[in-house]
Amino acid sequence: MRPRGIVAAPTTSLPEFIGGVRNWDYRFCWLRDATFTLYAMMESGFTEEAAAWCNWLLRAIAGSPSQMNILYGLGGERRLTELELKWLPGYDNSAPVRVGNAAWNQFQLDVFGEVCDVLHVARRKGIALDDNVWRCSGIWENI
Repeated sequence: MRPRGIVAAPTTSLPEFIGGVRNWDYRFCWLRDATFTLYAMMESGFTEEAAAWCNWLLRAIAGSPSQMNILYGLGGERRLTELELKWLPGYDNSAPVRVGNAAWNQFQLDVFGEVCDVLHVARRKGIALDDNVWRCSGIWENI
């Protein structure tokens, strides 16, 4: 079985408050949240699972660091176009119902640090990572 991203929440379109419009789709792998889960896995001794996720992460973020997303589909998908399904009433009439998440194209600088940090911790826990991980850009050179 191929590794998948760590899902933030298995929900979509649950409102922050009943009747509100802030109804987001969280069925994706948000790198910030996933790194916290990965830390817990490594600290609990689940290094095989952590290694599989690190490999998933490296495949998902492959390419230029400037192209790294803050979230990915569970299979590593990059474009998660957000659609509003206007014909659905939503939870307790809290519309819109959303599929996808437009945050995929936001730039959040902290994600670089979280990814570097979790890969560093993985290496310290004995998870073998390809040396090229640390050479892929100037961002990673001093780790």
